[in-house]
Amino acid sequence: MDFSSALLRGTQLQHTQLQHSNLHAANLEFSNLQHAKLSNSTLQDANLQGANMQGCSLEGAVLQRASMVRADLSGANLQGADCAWANFTEANLRDASLKNCRLALAMLVGVRHANTEGAELNPGAEAADAELEYESD
Repeated sequence: MDFSSALLRGTQLQHTQLQHSNLHAANLEFSNLQHAKLSNSTLQDANLQGANMQGCSLEGAVLQRASMVRADLSGANLQGADCAWANFTEANLRDASLKNCRLALAMLVGVRHANTEGAELNPGAEAADAELEYESD
């Protein structure tokens, strides 16, 4: 489905099946995407500020330059997602999976409880005041 540049601010999309969708530059600010399936979707340059993305499936999604400022991504699955240059400032990433997620040049300022095991953080990821967790062998 093609929702590129769509104005979807405040939309109720919980439990929606949107795998392989094009949401490039879509405005999803303050939308409810709780438990939505967005695997392998394009959300490049999307505005997801303040969105409820609890338990959202974003495996393999492209979130380059997406803004997730103050979004709730608790329990979300971002495994293998490309989040280069994405802005996660003050986002809730508790229990979110970022395994094999590309976070190069991402903004992680004020993020709490992000499990970054296996995530690509460098080069240039900014993580001031962030509490990042990782497991070591």
